[in-house]
Amino acid sequence: MAGGLEAVLLAVTHMTEMGVVPPLAAPQDVPQPPGAGGAGSSSGSGSVSSPQAGAVGGGVDEGDGEVLGLILTLSKRAALLARALDAVQQGQAGAQAEAQRDLLLPGAEGVLAALFMLLQGLDDAVRQRLAAAAAMVAGGTGQVYWADDGAALGGEAHEVLALAGRAACGLAAVVAWEVARMETGGRRPPDRLVPGSVSLLSVELVGATFQGWCRAPQLLPPAQLLACQPHRLLAALSVLQTALGPREKEKKADLGSFVVSALALLGANEATSGRVRAWVAPLPPPVATAAAAGGQEDPCAGCLAAPLAASFDHIRAAARLYAPYLLGMMEVAAGGGGVAGGAAAADAAFQQFSSDIRHTINMDEHPELSDMLSCSLPDGTPLMKLVLEKMKLEEVPVPRPEAPRGPLPPPLPPPPLPLRSAALLRLRVCGNPRCSNFAEQCEGALPFKQCGGCRSVRYCGADCQRAHWREGHKGECKEFARLREDFG
Repeated sequence: MAGGLEAVLLAVTHMTEMGVVPPLAAPQDVPQPPGAGGAGSSSGSGSVSSPQAGAVGGGVDEGDGEVLGLILTLSKRAALLARALDAVQQGQAGAQAEAQRDLLLPGAEGVLAALFMLLQGLDDAVRQRLAAAAAMVAGGTGQVYWADDGAALGGEAHEVLALAGRAACGLAAVVAWEVARMETGGRRPPDRLVPGSVSLLSVELVGATFQGWCRAPQLLPPAQLLACQPHRLLAALSVLQTALGPREKEKKADLGSFVVSALALLGANEATSGRVRAWVAPLPPPVATAAAAGGQEDPCAGCLAAPLAASFDHIRAAARLYAPYLLGMMEVAAGGGGVAGGAAAADAAFQQFSSDIRHTINMDEHPELSDMLSCSLPDGTPLMKLVLEKMKLEEVPVPRPEAPRGPLPPPLPPPPLPLRSAALLRLRVCGNPRCSNFAEQCEGALPFKQCGGCRSVRYCGADCQRAHWREGHKGECKEFARLREDFG
């Protein structure tokens, strides 16, 4: 693994020297949204993800420790930049907001480009390592990548991939929204470090990478995929797709295919299908989701209905053979196609339809018109009949670009305890998601102390521990302690 990642590390170093990526060890240099926690200092022990890390949980070589530490630090910076940009987007427009954009966007674009480069190398390395791990765990079947007790079989690098994926998807979403705003007449930062084409390419590649993770749920299980906040990423990609002009038809086609394919793949997964249906269905949903019926209503319900409706004509013009599948998912999510029998039946119907079109889309790199003949709505109505009723199959001109109509949907709330499938058990990182301590060479070198109650969460200082306690750890500390006793 070290060889490929070292080459990427060298490229990131050059980007830092050229000013494209801010220096990663500079402390406290990322503007924080209101209420962000600070960082203090304390002493602690442990070596996971520090530059001196040895073989940990799957054989991370000493040469990889520095690279993994860099990825963690870059991921932390990406998460902070995403929070800060999101706060600007959610707030009031005006001169102050534009000044904040001028300050944040150049660094965000550079960090996203660098993080994606490292993420690709790490993704390839983890997939290779998992082949050996899966062969041992599954008796050679190669199908088990994440153990039933929540442990990542790829070791520390596997968990770094999960954390970096969350950071990359989160930053890509807010950068995509900003690019869409600029493409439709919004003001551009005067000292922009990364050309817009590079930023657009980074967003596009993150979207393609997430789609690849959806195709291989063994690599990142459902809880890890949901931790990437896919509803925000898909909403942002849809908004960006509608904002690009006719000259960017190829990129519009790629973005449209990513969105439709990811929706189908997530919709076909039993663990995520109900959520996806809730996101796609218009508000109020004609049939509640099974989760809502059980008292766990999704606060992001309906968040994709408007972006997908706005992007439909753009997808039809640029990626017309994906448009029928999107039309079918929107129809079934809204309760059409003969869906009846309550929330569980509606979720099952959406999952079945998504599974059908997932197999169709996976047959070729791009679906063919003949592939639709095998797809039907829940009541047996051929998808082709719905297509002929509601859209034209011939090519249509690319519609005029549209500016973003509102901010991105809110993040998903933390999953209910126990969190074993979403936890990252090996990583030595500060437990405060708003931590802005960059005082050491990498995250693992910070002086950590464990929470005295659960001994499962580390903090780089008292300030971060107090901030995280107020933000939610107070309500989960005892449960973490119980899980620690149960799983050791």
